[in-house]
Amino acid sequence: MLQNSIQTATIVITGRLGPDELSAAAFAMMLATVTGWCIALGGTTALDTLGSQAYTFSNRNPTVIIPHLLRCIFVLWILLVPVSFLWFFISPVLLFLGQNERLSNDVQTFLRILILGAPAYIGFESVKKYLQCQGIMHASTFVLLVTSPSNAILSYFLVNKTSLGFRGAPISISTTYHFSFLLIVLYARYGPGPPSESDPELEAEVTDDDDENPTMSGDSDASITNSPACSAVSSTTTTIISDVPFSDLNDSTKLNGSCPSSSSSTLSRSSILSPKALWGFTRLALPGILMVATEWWAFEIVALAAGRLGRLPLAAQGVVMTADQILNTLPFGLSVSASARIGNLIGARKPLHAKLSAHTAALLSRFGYLFSDDQDVVRLVASIMPLVASFQVADGLANSCGGVLRGQGRQHLGAAFNLIAYYVLALPFGLTLAFHFEKGLHGLWIGQVIALFIVGFGEYIAVWRFTDWAEEVRKGIERIRL
Repeated sequence: MLQNSIQTATIVITGRLGPDELSAAAFAMMLATVTGWCIALGGTTALDTLGSQAYTFSNRNPTVIIPHLLRCIFVLWILLVPVSFLWFFISPVLLFLGQNERLSNDVQTFLRILILGAPAYIGFESVKKYLQCQGIMHASTFVLLVTSPSNAILSYFLVNKTSLGFRGAPISISTTYHFSFLLIVLYARYGPGPPSESDPELEAEVTDDDDENPTMSGDSDASITNSPACSAVSSTTTTIISDVPFSDLNDSTKLNGSCPSSSSSTLSRSSILSPKALWGFTRLALPGILMVATEWWAFEIVALAAGRLGRLPLAAQGVVMTADQILNTLPFGLSVSASARIGNLIGARKPLHAKLSAHTAALLSRFGYLFSDDQDVVRLVASIMPLVASFQVADGLANSCGGVLRGQGRQHLGAAFNLIAYYVLALPFGLTLAFHFEKGLHGLWIGQVIALFIVGFGEYIAVWRFTDWAEEVRKGIERIRL
C-alpha cells in the first residue's frame, strides 16, 4: 500500500491541476506500469523461485542468493533499454492509436523524465526480493515509511510551488525511486539479518517422514544427497565478488546441510554472469514478466479504449484503476508471502508443508472526490466501483495462487491463464459491450470482471488439483545447479 501510494499521491496532486493533467498523469503511470514496472515486478519473480529455494536448501545461507540477485539486476537492466526507447518516443505511438495530441505529448513528457528513475526502481525491487527470500519482509516497509511521505511532500512542492508544474510529478517519482533504492541497499548492508528464531518447517531435510511424503517413490536419503544437483551445490562456496555492497559477502562459508561436502570453488564475475547462468535465470524471468504483463496489458487496452470514449471516461478510468490498485494491495502482499514461503519449503524438501501453505494462502485471500473536483468524473467513478468490488474475491485468489505458482517456478502456467482469460475471452467481450452495444466504460469493466474470475479460480484449481509437490521439490533441487 505504501508503494502504491507513491503513484496515488502523484495522481491526486497532479489531478488538482485539471482533468487534462489528471488524464495524462494516470495514463502515463499506467503505461509505465505495463511496459516498465512489469519488467521489475515480473522479472524478479525468478528470485521468488531461485532465491527462496536456494536459501533453505543451503540451510539458510543468505550468500547463495547473491549470484541470483546480480543476474536479476543485470538481466532486467538490459530489458529496460528497449522500454526506455519506447517511452522516449511514445507520442507518435499514442497518436497512431487514436489519442489526442495534448494527451500524447503530456504522456511523453512524463515518461521521458521517468526514464531517469526506472533503473533505481528495478534495483529496489531486486534487493527487496533478495531480503524477502530470507524472510525479511519488513525492510521495504521501513524504507517506504520514509520515502512515501517524502514523495508526497516533494511532489506537492514541485507541482504547485515551482514553475515545473506537471513535470514536477515525474521528477518527484524518479527522485523517490533512487532514494528508496539507496535506503534498501543500506538496510541490506547494515540492517539486521534474517529472523533468528528457529522455524522447524524450514529446516532442510532430505525427505519428510513417509506419511508426509508418500509420492517420493521410496527414495532414500542417500539417493538425494548423491544426486547431481546436490553435489553441484555442495561443491560451491559462497565467496562472491568483493565489491557487492552486502555484509553477507565477508565470510566464505561452504554450503552444508544434508549435502556431502566436497572441494570448493570461487564464484567470479564470469561464473555469475556466464551465458548458461544468465539463460537459466532468464528462462524463469521471461514467463514471470509475461505472467504479470498479460494482466496489466489487458487493463491498458481498457484504458486505451476508455480514451476513445472521451476525456471524461478516461479520467474516470484513471481514478477507478488507482482505487483498484489500493484494494489490490492486501492480496498482493499475501502473494509475496506465499511466493517466499512456498519456495523456502520446496528448497527445504518439504512437499506436504508446501502444499498446506499453498491452501492456506488461497483461503486467506478470501472514493471520487479524493481525486477530482469534477462532478461528472465523480458520478461516473461511483457507478463503476461496484464492478470493481465484485471481483475482489477472484482477484485475491489470483494473487495468492499466482504467488504459489511463482514459488514453484511455474510462472508459465499463470501466463497461460492470463492469455486465455483476457485476450481470448474477456477483452473481445468487453470491447463488444462498450462499443457495439454502447455500454461504454461499464462494458469494458464487465469484461475485466469475467477475466479475473476465470484466472482466480483457474489458478486455484491448478494448485489444488494438479500439483505434484514431490516433483516440485525435485525440480527445485535441479534449479540449485544454476
